[in-house]
Amino acid sequence: MQRTTLYILITGFAVCIISCLYFLLLALGISSMLLTIILPLAAVGGMVLFFIREKTALLSEQSSFRMAITAFLLLNMMMRVDAITEKYGGWDAWAIWNLHARYLANPDHWQQLFLNVKYGHPDYPMLLPATIAYFSRVIGAGPELPAFILGIFFTFAIPVLLFMQQAQKSIIIATVVALVPAMDTFFLHQGVSMYADVPLAFFFLCAVIAVSLPVAYRLRFLLAGAALGCCIWTKNEGMILAGIFFLYHVRGITKERGLLWLFMGAVMPILTLLILKVGFAPANDLVQGIGTHTLAQITDTHRYVIVYNHFSDIMSEKLSYMMSGMLICGILYLWRKTMPGKNIMMIWTCVIAYFMVYIISPQGLEWHLATSADRLLLQLMPAAMFIIAEEVSDIGPFSFFRFNIAGR
Repeated sequence: MQRTTLYILITGFAVCIISCLYFLLLALGISSMLLTIILPLAAVGGMVLFFIREKTALLSEQSSFRMAITAFLLLNMMMRVDAITEKYGGWDAWAIWNLHARYLANPDHWQQLFLNVKYGHPDYPMLLPATIAYFSRVIGAGPELPAFILGIFFTFAIPVLLFMQQAQKSIIIATVVALVPAMDTFFLHQGVSMYADVPLAFFFLCAVIAVSLPVAYRLRFLLAGAALGCCIWTKNEGMILAGIFFLYHVRGITKERGLLWLFMGAVMPILTLLILKVGFAPANDLVQGIGTHTLAQITDTHRYVIVYNHFSDIMSEKLSYMMSGMLICGILYLWRKTMPGKNIMMIWTCVIAYFMVYIISPQGLEWHLATSADRLLLQLMPAAMFIIAEEVSDIGPFSFFRFNIAGR
């Protein structure tokens, strides 16, 4: 396991721990600034020490060649985001996430955010707004600065993770699979818009990477569980992704006696979300809107055509590289005369689940698709690119430079 991978995962999990503890302190009515600062930082420090101690003997260093490519990736992204960054972020940032953070930064009036039911989506999980509110209080600034820093971290971390994890197998595939999102304006714009979709994509990628790590089962599933818990605490869609991930991997997890470790990794964000949903948040608008008309929507073939066409347009216009990778995998399966791997099937199951969300949605279908479908599919892109790279990295020409150049 690469040190860079571990440190990136730890940083992501630290964000989750801070947000969970900050929200729990608010829920308990604890407004002490000293305790608010110290408790989350102490918990993060304990987590860092645990993971470093657990991994000391298994960590490997990066080669200078890999670090040079990583530096190029980061420099390229910095140059690109400068031209597409909006001062206050996109619509979801200032209307939902950063607005929630402004409420949460006030320990006396934070519960008023749950009164904004019609437009504010106060049922949404709180990973981003709680973290932003925490740092807003610590540094005494508005939410935009910490929100932008978080957006930059998650956006830049995804290509770096993709590169670092694939470079050990094929430096060619690793470079390609990292450069694709690093040069994708759509991906970069969503990341610096201070939305929650790229952080969710990051945590889902972390879960997929974690179960493939060549480490002891207890650590592998602890990391995967933490990543899934972060998914759940980031967006409502995270519950769909975590549930599908669990269904596809539960057999292997149970076989390796990792179920307890998976739960231990996910327990804090799951409990925090339960407290939010049961104790404070109103009902979700999509769930509340399901009724007798839902059956009519499920049997309405015209809705399927509309959603399919919209998804197809997104795949061809904004995520064409992901579809090209899926096509390559399909050709490989035919050539090898094998069935698709479970991770590829897991990604397609997630696509189908999102597809059905729009079929049963009580919102105006065209509006709902236009305002969210591309971002939902983007949530799957990093994990899909990692899985595609895993499938093709063993092909002779692509693995040619696996040896000295990648490991020197």
